[in-house]
Amino acid sequence: MVDHQLLYEARMIGGNRIFISVQSDLFDYLIEKEIEIHEFREDLIAVKIQTELYYLRLPFDLPIYQLDDNEWKAFEDELWIGDIKPDSILKLCSPKKYEVIFSTNRGNKLTETPEISENLGIQMFKVGFLISYKSNNPYIAILLKRNDKKTVNICCYNKCSVNEQKMELLFDPQEKLLNIVPSFLGKGNTLVQVLNDSGAVCFKEYCENGQLLSVPIENSFIPYFVQFIEKPKGLSLKKERILKEYKETFYGYEDFENKLFEIRLVRYDMFIQNRPIRNQLKLNSMYIHFRRMADMTHYIGRVVSMTAGKLIDFSRLGDVEIEICGDVKNGNMEIALTKDGDGLLLDRPNRKILDDLDDLNAPDIYSYVINLEKREECR
Repeated sequence: MVDHQLLYEARMIGGNRIFISVQSDLFDYLIEKEIEIHEFREDLIAVKIQTELYYLRLPFDLPIYQLDDNEWKAFEDELWIGDIKPDSILKLCSPKKYEVIFSTNRGNKLTETPEISENLGIQMFKVGFLISYKSNNPYIAILLKRNDKKTVNICCYNKCSVNEQKMELLFDPQEKLLNIVPSFLGKGNTLVQVLNDSGAVCFKEYCENGQLLSVPIENSFIPYFVQFIEKPKGLSLKKERILKEYKETFYGYEDFENKLFEIRLVRYDMFIQNRPIRNQLKLNSMYIHFRRMADMTHYIGRVVSMTAGKLIDFSRLGDVEIEICGDVKNGNMEIALTKDGDGLLLDRPNRKILDDLDDLNAPDIYSYVINLEKREECR
């Protein structure tokens, strides 16, 4: 059979999916597929012509690779030395020939230059020799170059390490839960461990890449240590290896009750020629007292100033509504303060909050930044 008009396309979409389109004189319909990378096969396109089933082997040019008979992966997905056998073959899905260079993590080129063979748009070369480099190199980079001068790397990791760019440590202050999503380069017998400031283990569990772990946090305002550990497999004299440790302090909203926090700065609008200009100002000795929790993000509180070492309650203002507006960053958090729905006013010359709402010349404050580290207990 001769196909006089074969049109086909294969391209990456969204980073981890492949779109494939095939049109031919041999069949009267358009084939379109959208698949995950791991679903890719060389005989993916099956067509029925008359009563016979045929498989089309088309020379797609895609940035994916396959080790032996494992699933196909994107170039940016790493290899693991433990998956490589002495006779392992790496396959590239491309009809265009690559130049392959092997390099250590220090940039030193390896002397090995394996022969590249090609079969129906798939390039293949041996990688079993990489096993001999696993002891002294964290990883080996496989550099792929073509005539179009595009260079890509496939990294073969010999040791497990934490991928800090993708690691997630997200604290839910309403539920007082630390949500951990580990990300590792390479594979290992890994676990996560959380310790409090006295060194007691609060949580310890084996984990995998991308697995969600939720850790209850009992106490706010104290440091915790989140450790990612590689544990030797089986019976081994090797010690556990700490891959990475994070020191974090967490702040659960319910623990703000009866706390007095320093107001570091306020943000307000100044009107110049009837145009609002955003400004911010550091305050002198101003505090907010979180007296009573109204709901998960709202409190009833009091504004307080400090004069000559004594706390002065703003009795004219009385109780104010506190709304928690932002996440904690470097021990600071954004809040909003209102009195019966109205914003509070700024005493700019004295760098304080006014103890009334009647000054028509004082600017409205729309945002407050409080220092969670500078606090007092109030009863």
